[in-house]
Amino acid sequence: MPALFPVLREHEIGGLNSYRKAEQMKIQFVKMVGTGNDFIMVDNRDESFPAEDKDFIAYICQRRYGIGSDGVILLENSQKADFRMRIINPDGGEVEMCGNGSRCAVLMAKDLGFFQGDNVSFETIAGKRQADIKNELIRLNMGKARDIKKDLLLELAGEKRTVHFINTGVPHVVMFVEDVTKADVSAWGKAIRYHELFQPKGTNANFVEVVDKKTIKVRTYERGVEDETFSCGTGTCASAIMAYLVKGAEKNIKSITAKEENLFVDFEVDDKGQVRTFFLSGTADYVYEGTVSY
Repeated sequence: MPALFPVLREHEIGGLNSYRKAEQMKIQFVKMVGTGNDFIMVDNRDESFPAEDKDFIAYICQRRYGIGSDGVILLENSQKADFRMRIINPDGGEVEMCGNGSRCAVLMAKDLGFFQGDNVSFETIAGKRQADIKNELIRLNMGKARDIKKDLLLELAGEKRTVHFINTGVPHVVMFVEDVTKADVSAWGKAIRYHELFQPKGTNANFVEVVDKKTIKVRTYERGVEDETFSCGTGTCASAIMAYLVKGAEKNIKSITAKEENLFVDFEVDDKGQVRTFFLSGTADYVYEGTVSY
């Protein structure tokens, strides 16, 4: 098969013994990253990718024996938009939306010819989304925030802490902290993710330091990854919106990720100060392409 992106180095990943079949299927993929969130990207227009095989998903996403990623993103044909994006977490669960993954999908879809120009629409479980490409920045229309609940009291590590809930395509809890570098993201994040208040689906957890009215720092524990990730697009949006609603931040916010990269969130508000449509801007980059055996 000819290389999709010849400028990238090729990478061949062998399968576990359980996947060593008499006639193995070779799956071509591209590894991409969006401000620290990395993804296994697959052109799945022929719908041949084994999306229901959770063991295979877990294997290729693990970082020692597999390719390693925060999830798998499938690009497919759509009857409603320019393309369809499916997001599968390392635990095999398919999720509604991913901001950083969406930027990667938009860039790859353009290079594969799913659409022409700098404007695109794409289908997700969370609904139809739009994006614009300008220079190196991809700006996503993320839709509307839902289910906003402020000032929830949770007991974490024996202390009662105030958190805030919002759905920005997927569920997120936001907790403001004085110094995000000192936040116990793994322990607090896991406790929040599995807290009875957010069952049965659980939630992502964001720990946010407000630097000033235009800048926040965010660290995120992601549901499905079950650990901290270097960046989370929907979590960044949730954090920025809550910084506006709770901390008086502005409507155009720079968010600094765990690896000191920048994402940008802006949003529209109605005459009552309620957030309407919100947008996420950032970069997406190729890492390498390769094949994996199934």
